[in-house]
Amino acid sequence: WWLDFRQQLLLLHQFAFAAVSLHTVSEMYVRVLVEQEHFEVLSKAAAEWAASCGALEAAGSLVKMAQELVNASPALRHPSLEKARRVLKCVPLVEGELSGLAQAELDFIKACELFHDLV
Repeated sequence: WWLDFRQQLLLLHQFAFAAVSLHTVSEMYVRVLVEQEHFEVLSKAAAEWAASCGALEAAGSLVKMAQELVNASPALRHPSLEKARRVLKCVPLVEGELSGLAQAELDFIKACELFHDLV
């Protein structure tokens, strides 16, 4: 169902939400997928987002979304960290700083889990 919803969302964007950028609509769609843990659809949705709006914009938003999940985690080992990891796995390959930020966030998640294991 969620795979088909993307097409419906694009039609709604074209005819009803034209004032809102496609990037913003795609970001809201991906955020809902993450919040509802539809990870089986997430990578395809992220790839389509990158193809339609640009890999750099999509990557930046995905890294930011993952950082929000990590910062909201109430513990060093928590399901929100796994959500963030899954989001980061969907970041499209881009050159430069964003790729480094995604890897740094993955490293931080790993460090949190290792620290939790030590305590």
